[in-house]
Amino acid sequence: MKKTIAILVLANAQVGSLRKFAREFDPERYRFYVHLDARRDMAAYLGDEPMPEHVRFVENRLPIFWGGFNMIRATEILANEALKDEAHFAFSLVSDDSFPLLADRKLYEAISTQPLRIDTWAIGPEHAHYPRYSRFFDFDCAHGSPRYLAVEERYIQLSDFDRYERLRRLMERGKSQLSIYAGSQWWTLPRDILQECLACLHDDANLRESFEFSAIPDEIVFQTLTRRLVEADRAIPGTGMVYDFARDPKPFVFSRIDELKPDLINGRLFIRKVVPDDAFLSAILELNQ
Repeated sequence: MKKTIAILVLANAQVGSLRKFAREFDPERYRFYVHLDARRDMAAYLGDEPMPEHVRFVENRLPIFWGGFNMIRATEILANEALKDEAHFAFSLVSDDSFPLLADRKLYEAISTQPLRIDTWAIGPEHAHYPRYSRFFDFDCAHGSPRYLAVEERYIQLSDFDRYERLRRLMERGKSQLSIYAGSQWWTLPRDILQECLACLHDDANLRESFEFSAIPDEIVFQTLTRRLVEADRAIPGTGMVYDFARDPKPFVFSRIDELKPDLINGRLFIRKVVPDDAFLSAILELNQ
């Protein structure tokens, strides 16, 4: 059985980059699983161009609010769907505005050599970002979102009160005492680590709710759970995703090949926030054929 890589895609608006990625990469080595934000229209997203056959859109779609736990739920949906295929040995989480820095075979070789790539920075109680876990947040709704939304969208529904009741009970009993690790949302995980992370979220209700009512859990959940599963002294390579918050707009949107400085992309697998221009994306792949 040919071992394959599952590309898990959190999609919102950048179908051009995703389509190019899938077209350039061999279905004998890659399969794509895509969660499109439920607030987006599928037909409008796909447009008139067909998507390659090895791209599968999951049917269970959730509305995604920045900084909310639905980002984790959507990742779980993708992972659980991809894990059904026993051929997949590694799983790379990307966004639809991401693109590979290595051509087909080189990317496959790199992930085969090192299928565990995730940022895991320890953030103790003294760290400025620790309150994102220790305090209580509810960003998974329009009225709780920290991002701009029209006033008319920020209404409260009856279903919100069930969530508030769970939040109240969690505040009374307290969050799970964890050593928290943080890092970029994007990662590549081998099958065994991914399965164990999902099991932790499924089997430990208090741990799950502790993350559910945190802020920006996509930058702490899999990072923390991976560190619980891997020996403390074992070095883990970083996520492998290039992103640039040093230039404006933040994050910087790459549109020309000369913007990809060698020191920025050295040893990385993917780049995030690319303009979906076919010539530009082809030029990226030609950097590392």
